[in-house]
Amino acid sequence: MASVPSEPSPPPAGRVRRSWLESPALVIWLLVFGLSIGLVLWLVFHASGPVVYGAHVLALSLASFALFGIDKWRARRGRRRIPEKSLWLVSILGGALGGAVGMQTFRHKTDRWAFTVGHAVLIFIHFVPAALLALAR
Repeated sequence: MASVPSEPSPPPAGRVRRSWLESPALVIWLLVFGLSIGLVLWLVFHASGPVVYGAHVLALSLASFALFGIDKWRARRGRRRIPEKSLWLVSILGGALGGAVGMQTFRHKTDRWAFTVGHAVLIFIHFVPAALLALAR
């Protein structure tokens, strides 16, 4: 007599533990981190405009790189993804270079025309103020 496969048991009641990579607040924390670096440098060191702007772009680029890597990690495992709006927000606010490097490093969203061209345009837009600040000195 063949046995009938049993149905999977329901998940346990209560709070489900998530990995820190699956936290919905991760995007917010990385964005706050990136914006805070520039503010801290300005307040502590009274750094000049190019230094603060450079630190701001660097911090948000690191955050954007991390978000693209985490989103790829989640995609491979079939987990809840980081919304594209969040990826775009961090890139628009200054993390386009990190987003572009993250796209190529993790082979993530490279088939989307809007992401590849959009990040190239954003990199140009972010470096024009940096060049102007450097020339103004």
